[in-house]
Amino acid sequence: TYQGGSQIFKTTDGGVSFTALDGMPETSSPQAMGENLLITINTNRIYVSMDGGMTSEYIPMPVDGMTSLNGGHFLSADTTLYLVGSAGMVMKTQDLGQSFVHLNALPRENLQSICLNENGEGYAIGGKFHVAHTTDHGENWSFVDWGEDHRFYQSVVATGANRFLIGTEAGIQIVENNNIVSTVERSCYLLYKSPYNGDIFAVFSDLGLV
Repeated sequence: TYQGGSQIFKTTDGGVSFTALDGMPETSSPQAMGENLLITINTNRIYVSMDGGMTSEYIPMPVDGMTSLNGGHFLSADTTLYLVGSAGMVMKTQDLGQSFVHLNALPRENLQSICLNENGEGYAIGGKFHVAHTTDHGENWSFVDWGEDHRFYQSVVATGANRFLIGTEAGIQIVENNNIVSTVERSCYLLYKSPYNGDIFAVFSDLGLV
């Protein structure tokens, strides 16, 4: 967890106590896998810790005029890190930032969130209309048109082999086999799935509730 945008804290007892991780100099967009891998992601850099945040390595991003990591990110079970950002950027690294592959040149729309399931199917979303779909771990993408008007797409999580939840300003879409099967009509700007027990948390925009 992180507090006030100033420091990252770690708990190993379900939140009863916390330890400050002084080895992580930044707190932006933290991602953790297991007990030791911890990553923070900022506009043009990431920090990677392999010892639970005691120490970390600074990794600058390649500067090409198109890269901004202020969008979403997704860390898969095999520690492949997917990133989306401004100008339709979709990237991945399989060596924790030592090298990156640009997966797609989408139209210039800021992408906010990305998620892939274990089969390699997933979505990168953002803005009013942009929903990009992949079935091959991000090697190829196609745009999805569900015929909806001006929804701001903000967050996505995988909940099953062919099932996803997509949070928008107009509600949470339940997607199966690349089709919307139902919608929870309540504005949602963040979805999170626990990697430990599969629980899903939603932050609703109207009341700021979880």
